[in-house]
Amino acid sequence: MSTLAAWSYVEGPVTVWPTGGTDEFGQPVGAPPYLIPATDWMHGGEVTRDEAGDEFVPRLTVYFEAEAGSAIVPERNWYMLPGDHTAQASPPNNAERVRSVMQWPSQKFGQAELPDWRVVA
Repeated sequence: MSTLAAWSYVEGPVTVWPTGGTDEFGQPVGAPPYLIPATDWMHGGEVTRDEAGDEFVPRLTVYFEAEAGSAIVPERNWYMLPGDHTAQASPPNNAERVRSVMQWPSQKFGQAELPDWRVVA
């Protein structure tokens, strides 16, 4: 973790369920769940837009840092839920579907600083 983020990303893990669609029963199908270990998150957030330009009010907003292209960065339409829920192979009903993923570069603060991410569901 970079020196800039060390003080802020302390809320604990968020579980992410990668998904590649749904099965014949409408259940998400995908890879095993994984954790984003150090995050800052909140329920809700300000009105934002997804990649399609549609406005929505987030149900969950997650902040963390990771290298660009890192495997821990969720993708749109995956699911996430605060806490460690990796024992559950499929996302529970209260998991939120990712609608927007944004990256902020941090190199202006030093070459060792990692980009910050905001994932909104």
